[in-house]
Amino acid sequence: MRCTCGETTIRGFWGGRFKDLLRVQGSRFNVHEVERALRKVDGVSKPSLEYVVVRPSDDNDPLRVRVEVGEASADRDSLASACASAIAEGIGIKATVEVLDREALPRAGFKATRVVEA
Repeated sequence: MRCTCGETTIRGFWGGRFKDLLRVQGSRFNVHEVERALRKVDGVSKPSLEYVVVRPSDDNDPLRVRVEVGEASADRDSLASACASAIAEGIGIKATVEVLDREALPRAGFKATRVVEA
């Protein structure tokens, strides 16, 4: 579709930090897309969503996500499965999700670190 100004090139809009860009299983996405998917899972999103993504060493590896359990202490295996399904539905990639205790992940003072190295 042609812009009213006459521009014909493809435009891209960027949101987030470049260092948080991930490439997994042939897909490129930003870590905030993982957050959007995890927010759909009540068992980990309330009272607050705390998670980190482990940057894969190989593009073909599944995405590894560590997420803290929410208020309700539900079955962690079912929570992990629900999170993995939400990521698969939202981004279209396979993910391995580890559900941790509350306060298990390090907290940042200003900006949260969402991508960690393996």
